[in-house]
Amino acid sequence: MRLFLSSQGLGTAPEAFVALLRGRTRIGVIPNGVYLDDPAKRRLRIDSDVAELQALGLDPRELDLNDHSGTSELAVCDAVWVLGGDVVELRTAFASSGADDVIRTRLAEDSLVYAGYSAGACLLGPAFPGPDGLLVSGLHVVPFTIAPHVRHGSNGLTEWFSRHDLPFIALRDGEAIVIDADTQRLVGQHASSEPD
Repeated sequence: MRLFLSSQGLGTAPEAFVALLRGRTRIGVIPNGVYLDDPAKRRLRIDSDVAELQALGLDPRELDLNDHSGTSELAVCDAVWVLGGDVVELRTAFASSGADDVIRTRLAEDSLVYAGYSAGACLLGPAFPGPDGLLVSGLHVVPFTIAPHVRHGSNGLTEWFSRHDLPFIALRDGEAIVIDADTQRLVGQHASSEPD
């Protein structure tokens, strides 16, 4: 299993993501969690991520999980890049499209790299908060949930995980967890210069 779970975007160690690809380049970009109401701003956000992946020499293609042709592309991608946004909306799109089963299967076969940030990283854990703080089940790919955008050791999300006795890893923007088979490591450094 190969995972790149980031707090924000590619973080400060994009080479760690590229290394997981082992020379492959076809990336399915999944924007279903992006919650910007303004269509122009939403498009700009997606296009910005696509451009960053292209700058790394990769071949990104947008995959809308609400579109059947988008989900069928999951079978041929070398990796997925899952944007942040609304993790509940993202979980719903994965479940209704069947992408959750495809991704679990391909990760188990080691035929796919999963990369995501913020909500896209949270999704792989056991659970996360939904509306009114209710627990929503994640994909259970890893035994912890990513708590992104942590600046000073804790925030509302880490406090929620602690209250519910759920394992989590807090990441600052710039950091990512990289999992390759049996190895797990933290890469990058946080972007904020503020002291802890």
